[in-house]
Amino acid sequence: MRNASDNPTLRMLEIAYPQLSNVQFHQPLADGTYRSLSTGSAMPFATRPYPNRGFVFPVTLPANADQVLYLRIWSAATVIIPAQLWEPQQFDLAERDDYVIQAWYFGMATAMILFNFLLFISLRDVIYFYYVSFAACMALGVAMQKGLAKEFLWPNAAQWSDLTGNFGFLPALLAMLLFMRCMLETAKAFPKLDRLLKAMVAGCVLAPVALAISVQTFTVPVILFFITALLLGYCSALYCAFKRQRSAYLFLAAYSVLFLGSVMSALQYGALLPATKLSPFGMQFGSALEMLLLAFALADRFVVIRRKAIHDVEQANAGLERRLQEREEELTEAHHRLRKIEQRSNAEPGAATFDARYARRPRFFACECIAGGGTRQDE
Repeated sequence: MRNASDNPTLRMLEIAYPQLSNVQFHQPLADGTYRSLSTGSAMPFATRPYPNRGFVFPVTLPANADQVLYLRIWSAATVIIPAQLWEPQQFDLAERDDYVIQAWYFGMATAMILFNFLLFISLRDVIYFYYVSFAACMALGVAMQKGLAKEFLWPNAAQWSDLTGNFGFLPALLAMLLFMRCMLETAKAFPKLDRLLKAMVAGCVLAPVALAISVQTFTVPVILFFITALLLGYCSALYCAFKRQRSAYLFLAAYSVLFLGSVMSALQYGALLPATKLSPFGMQFGSALEMLLLAFALADRFVVIRRKAIHDVEQANAGLERRLQEREEELTEAHHRLRKIEQRSNAEPGAATFDARYARRPRFFACECIAGGGTRQDE
């Protein structure tokens, strides 16, 4: 670095990748020694010289001086170093805009989580629980990826922060697959596809265990599994949409935006895509749009269920009305038959005398049996 002016200048050296395990900064001093700082995701947040979700080092350059700054970076997973040198005022503006975007995202995610959690309590439908789990896991995964969980949730948890940064989105993928199975009803409509999704669910459960055993060994396989699961999920939604399933259309639209953002972040995490100004926010924009579209899909599903319930009630009422009308017709017909029988009986000669005589006889016969006991033969 070179400072050609006659006054010392202050610059902010930013490394905007919060998942680096250890970052060491060394700056030579006038007396021949070095100003050394050591921080990283595997160290407490208090070790950072500047409180930021990334790694920011304030650098003061002497007047008319050339300096070589040294960085030694190590990470349990992929090493990405998006270093940038800022003037203090420009950095303050960029930092403010960055935290505004983070606040916007997490505020929206919190609102969607609380609203659908209340719907789950009210409706007792498990699909709302899956949606809440997905949105919460996605928001937590973004917080871990962006270093906000390290800054606000567990600033002193060194190893935990380093470990969770490697599988932060796997719980979100697991919840999304469960949500997908429930919304598209793959167990009944597409049994073969449902077995494939169950295998992906099992992989999401086993992947964190593999990373906990050895991060260096299983990081690349887990990244490949993550991308494969996203592709299979996308193809499954596309297949259901091709089969003209109503819920699949909205789910496919929601999944597409998350798929693009996830692939962008995964490729960047695997050092297969260079870091750009838009790539750090790909997951956030994708997941935010997906949350909104999935909420709309749930609302549409509720409308469909309501219409079906109303239709079933109308069909049931129509059936009851039809059976009631048939019963009334049967009763009317029976009444007519009885009237005809009564009219024929009244028309026959001696019918009234015969009926009266035999109507009284059982009572007379019973009296004789009770009183005499032997009068049955005489009768």
